[in-house]
Amino acid sequence: MTSRATRMAAALMAAGLVGACTSTSSPTSTAPPSTTPPGSSLNGIYAIETGPYQEYVNPKTRPVDSYTVAFRSACTDKGCVATESSIGNDDKPAAGQPARIFDFIDGNWRWAGDVEGTCSQGGSDATLDARYFKSMSLSPQPDGTLTGTLVTLGGDDPCQVANHAPVRVTRVGDVDPGVSLPDPSSLVAPVASPAGGLHGAYDYHYTDRRFGTELPVTRARVSTYCLRTGTRCSTLLLILNDDGKPGKFQVLTYADQHWTQTTGGGDAPCTPPLGGTATKSVVTDFPLPDPPTDPIARLAGVETTKWVGPCPAERANDILLSRTGD
Repeated sequence: MTSRATRMAAALMAAGLVGACTSTSSPTSTAPPSTTPPGSSLNGIYAIETGPYQEYVNPKTRPVDSYTVAFRSACTDKGCVATESSIGNDDKPAAGQPARIFDFIDGNWRWAGDVEGTCSQGGSDATLDARYFKSMSLSPQPDGTLTGTLVTLGGDDPCQVANHAPVRVTRVGDVDPGVSLPDPSSLVAPVASPAGGLHGAYDYHYTDRRFGTELPVTRARVSTYCLRTGTRCSTLLLILNDDGKPGKFQVLTYADQHWTQTTGGGDAPCTPPLGGTATKSVVTDFPLPDPPTDPIARLAGVETTKWVGPCPAERANDILLSRTGD
């Protein structure tokens, strides 16, 4: 993901996705293409294979998902767009499944959106409702297939997740003319988000305000994926170990000119003479630089630790991402 266009997220999912395609940093298309770009036709019934899913930070994997979708595409002066819907055995769109929207950007079909799901609660069989941000980029191949990668991100405790999976898309037939899919030619063009400038290699600086000391600088790999509306994005920070491999991750949500994340920190006993316990949370906040640039060279923010309960307290520390390259 070195070009601005290739960072624009896109994905398709088998279940319950909000139809939204992303461009993390590509310009909105305004001029009609002189010719139809190669690979920009996406019409028919396609079989999708996604997986195995691989965690970025640990070796945990999940098996391959398989499902079938119908695509319809069109190229206009706003660019090339496709609409997609999961279909059943009758080759008709599955009931209750919203159509998804894909944009053809820099030779790839791209989508991003939300999916409702669940996650397990550690130490028990209980499950919690969760929302995940998913992004996929699909590249047309000479043999007529499409291949790409699906990224799944979740930043809320205890359903934090960051994984990726290979995707293969194969055309298996024509769409019945009677199948109802949204008209792709009627859709508005995607809007670039200023958050798309946050990408590449960064040094992560952390300064303890209380003692005025800076912790050892760590390295991070940063990727940002945005809805095609440009209003909301998800940014993945992979914190690297000394060997250059991801050791932990952080998922930030961009909206309203801020990247934020809130995570839990468990309970801690209050210091006597106060009794009881306080609940800890950590809030990360990075305001969008003014003016924003692509790439973003420096992103300064604050990490605030809060304790709520019989012994409330709050402590803020400074954090900084300084870009070192692609």
